[in-house]
Amino acid sequence: MVAGMFSNCGYFQGNSLIPAKDSNPKGFFEDWKINLLNERILRSSLLDKFGLEKIKIFDSLFGDSQYWLAHFPDDIQIVVSDADRTEIASLVDKTPFCFKDPRFSYTLPLWLEASPETVAICVFRHPGIVIASILKELQSNYLIKLNIRVCDLYAMWEAIYLQVLRLRSRGVEVYFVNYLDLFSQNKQVELEKLIGSNLNRSFLDLQFNRTEFSGELPARTAQIFDSLKLLASQKFSEQSPDKCKILVKRLAFIGNKATWPANVSELAEARECLADERQRVVNLQETNKTLDSELAEARERLADERQRVVNLQETNKTLDSELAEARERLADERQRVVNLQETNKTLDSELAEARERLADQNQRIEAYEQSISWRITQPMRTFKKWLIRLKR
Repeated sequence: MVAGMFSNCGYFQGNSLIPAKDSNPKGFFEDWKINLLNERILRSSLLDKFGLEKIKIFDSLFGDSQYWLAHFPDDIQIVVSDADRTEIASLVDKTPFCFKDPRFSYTLPLWLEASPETVAICVFRHPGIVIASILKELQSNYLIKLNIRVCDLYAMWEAIYLQVLRLRSRGVEVYFVNYLDLFSQNKQVELEKLIGSNLNRSFLDLQFNRTEFSGELPARTAQIFDSLKLLASQKFSEQSPDKCKILVKRLAFIGNKATWPANVSELAEARECLADERQRVVNLQETNKTLDSELAEARERLADERQRVVNLQETNKTLDSELAEARERLADERQRVVNLQETNKTLDSELAEARERLADQNQRIEAYEQSISWRITQPMRTFKKWLIRLKR
């Protein structure tokens, strides 16, 4: 955040700035070439102190651009090549400048040697928030394969700020600022007086304080953090080397100059175990993906089956409706048959009666024709028919 306050104020911050991303949308204001330069110096210093075999272990743990997460021994002697010294000189020659890099905790004396009038500002945040933010950053591309424990991150944080406290106790002109104090107008004015120019105060934005921490800090980390807060609560003019000496002694820091190589070996073993655990987690995640895929397919099949059942139910409803209509028509047909049967019975009864009347009538006609009067009048009926034909 403090490096951003120097943006748009005429300060040279590098030619190859790391681009902004979601985790830091306002930008990092770090030059990756300067970062690599500091890493190159640190690796040369480790090689000079421990030799190639130990460095191979270190190289297996950290790749390029990852040294800012490393925990270096407190008594490391910085070794620099002539070429790197020349590169530092060319960078600090572009005044005014503002460079930012956590690795300055170890290489700062080299840079101040090349530019004695330079002022160094050490900004610190709550270590729990720092570690939580780093853990999120570990998911990014260039850190995704880095196996590191939370305790290693706290050890890194402790080593960095203890190193800066030692630098100040030796008279190096470095001043401490609590990150939260940057939002105080009094601190902003004091900072501008320290550097002798105005800052881009509008860059500050509290809404980007998105990471939170509510846990408990390791005892040593909390002790160092309290010491830093105590020192930063004082004005810059009061942050004297003598006070830093007292703070360093009070912290009773145990150096790791004898144990650092062994700790690196232990760290390598621990990270191998962590790598195995992470691989197991990856395998479980792959299994979960497979199960999720199978579950999704099963749900799709179940949805299809449910739809088929719904379709069958709709078809059944249609068939039930058609069946009910058919039954109604059948009942109507049966009633019509019953009615026709009743009508037939009536007609059969009437026909039987008509046949009986016809039989009676035939019998009467036959009896009449056999009578004497019928036979006597036969010639008269014949004559009548003859006359009728004549009239026609």
